[in-house]
Formats: sequence, C-alpha cells, structure tokens
Amino acid sequence: MREKNLLFCLVVFLCMAAAFVATLSYPPDARFFPIIVISLCGVVALWELVKTYRQKGEKSSETDKGYRRRFILTAAWTVGFVLAIGLLGFNIGLTLITFAYVKTHEKGWRWAVIMPIITFVMSYVGFEILLQTPLYEGLLFL
Repeated sequence: MREKNLLFCLVVFLCMAAAFVATLSYPPDARFFPIIVISLCGVVALWELVKTYRQKGEKSSETDKGYRRRFILTAAWTVGFVLAIGLLGFNIGLTLITFAYVKTHEKGWRWAVIMPIITFVMSYVGFEILLQTPLYEGLLFL
C-alpha cells in the first residue's frame, strides 16, 4: 500500500509541477490565480509525499476492500462533478454537486440547502460580478 501511495503522490506532484510550468506562459493577468492554486496544491502534494516516504513500512489499518470502496466512491464523485460542470456549466453543476454531496454525507436538509446557495453566491458574485470573468455555461446552455 505504501508504494501505491508514494507513486500516487509523486504523480500528483509532477502534474502540479507541469501545470506550474505551463501556467507561466499565460498572460500576466491570467496566471496570477492559477499559480497560487497550483503552488498550494504542489506544496500539499510534496508534504504528503515526504510524509508517506518517511513511514517505516507500517501496515495500513484499512483493509484492501475498504480502500478500493473508498477509491471507487471518490472516483464516482469526481466523474459526476466533471460531467455536471461539462453539461450544466460551472455555477449550476457546482451547486448541484454540492447539494448532492452534502445531502448524502449530512443528516439534515438545512445544510443541504444552505451550502449550495452559499456556493452559488460565492462563485457567481466572486467570478462573474467582481472579477467580470464569465464561467463555463455547459453544453446544454450554449
């Protein structure tokens, strides 16, 4: 399990490094935010890589079956998120995925309604109004 984690952390770190280099070719105004996000992700990936490397062959407390189940669930949420944004656009897709995630992981309707509203307001006001940056509208609304 340790070798798989090391390989995964290394791949994520290398992807962040490649994305950082690719972002340097963007115009100065367009590269500021991506460089910040990619740098933070790269630091976290490097930290996890070092932490995983330092582990002394410890056995994981999780069973292999539990690990696979968590991996499949995470992959399904990621694929659903990408499909929702691709089909419905960023604002609507992000709002729906936030609702679905909170509803399946929390107990009440209150947070399942409040969190998507907050997410929508933050993304719409932050990007479209304050930054005047149009977000992807999705294949269904083009």
